[in-house]
Amino acid sequence: MITPELLRELAIRHGVSETEFEVLSRVITGKAMSVVAADLEIDAAAARKRLGEVYRKFGIIGKGPGKLAKLQQLLLQQAQDGETALATVPSPTDHPHRLTQPADRMGKLPDDGLIEVDPLYGRTEELAKLEELILTERCRLIELIGLSGIGKTTLSLALAKRLYHQFDQVIRRSLSHAPALKDLLFDLLNILIDDWPEQGLSQRQGSESELLELLLTQLQRRRCLLVLDGVESMLRSDTLAGHYREGYSGYSELLKQVARTDHQSCLVITSSEKTQEFTTLEGQKARAFHLQGLNDSEASSFLQAKGAFAETESDWPKLVQLYRGNPLALKIAAVTIQELFGGSISDFLQQGTTVFGDIRNLLEAQFNRLSTLERDILYWLTIYCEPVELADLRADLVPSVSLPRLLEALESLGRRSLVERDRALFSLQPVVMEYLAVRLIEKMA
Repeated sequence: MITPELLRELAIRHGVSETEFEVLSRVITGKAMSVVAADLEIDAAAARKRLGEVYRKFGIIGKGPGKLAKLQQLLLQQAQDGETALATVPSPTDHPHRLTQPADRMGKLPDDGLIEVDPLYGRTEELAKLEELILTERCRLIELIGLSGIGKTTLSLALAKRLYHQFDQVIRRSLSHAPALKDLLFDLLNILIDDWPEQGLSQRQGSESELLELLLTQLQRRRCLLVLDGVESMLRSDTLAGHYREGYSGYSELLKQVARTDHQSCLVITSSEKTQEFTTLEGQKARAFHLQGLNDSEASSFLQAKGAFAETESDWPKLVQLYRGNPLALKIAAVTIQELFGGSISDFLQQGTTVFGDIRNLLEAQFNRLSTLERDILYWLTIYCEPVELADLRADLVPSVSLPRLLEALESLGRRSLVERDRALFSLQPVVMEYLAVRLIEKMA
């Protein structure tokens, strides 16, 4: 078996970039390309392109599904042949995805292909608010929450670059490959402690609690901004939102300690669903920041940059509202509009369908994470086709559920940003409703 740490070492040796590694680490575990694309908030074509670069760098040529099997075999062979040196502590240059170097913490932020994202359209208010939370209110912990594709990764990277000169150290890590907490802590300490290569070997066998205590000490000694992208990789599916997978509960302790310990740093995490400990942590020094879609003006600029055009001004807001301003969904739709409708939004809207291809795959990946009760609630909200009161929803659910269980499930769907609420009424986004309507018809058939 190839551990995440071993896989990263092999990737570095073959010149695989961080963006390509994010695809590799998912594909190697058997994830479908559509799911990989949804996880990374990119379209499937971009994900396939990154995987193609991985194949090229490992010297695997040809076509067909056999390439992945060849890659897996090659990775296992190189691991067994001892081509990695994991017993040694990696030097700072072994981390191409670092935002800073210890020797030049206040120098120019390198633009080294950290992650391929679209240019940031709008988000002026969001950036200003996050900056205020970090610099003025001195929040220690911020959880950036939103649907897949809403732009959490893009915004968190823009935030790190914007605040770079306000901190002694800025570090971003992708958690897409679900690293063990101990590995993550060791990685961070390797950067934050200048003589860690000398001290680190003796600490590598330390417990999670010991490494966490060392990290908190560093956050007290210097002002650091840590960005951990994709915490949902550590969370369970098929149950209510926010529960950690077996072996990853230590991440909950990390968030609790960062929020409750007095220090001068800030940890920003991104997740498609709100983690459970935020129910008790949220307050003056810990904030949950819910990221919504682009507004009409921002989304229109985004779509025009992708080659879409509208014959009437009313077409722009119609398309934006269908997808609630979700940048990834709009990007996927823009490709279809460009390729099949010559860029005409009007012609696309006349077809009367919004769920297709990668958009369906994006929603499928989210739906598959839900518990049975959450799925039943979404189906009933689809049947209603309009906002519904809690009492009516409970009366129609079969089998019947207690009010506490129903409230827990609705809260969980809210944590996942899948249900919209207007006072005491619950409803779905149009694109989610269309997707579920198709599923419901298929299920009944």
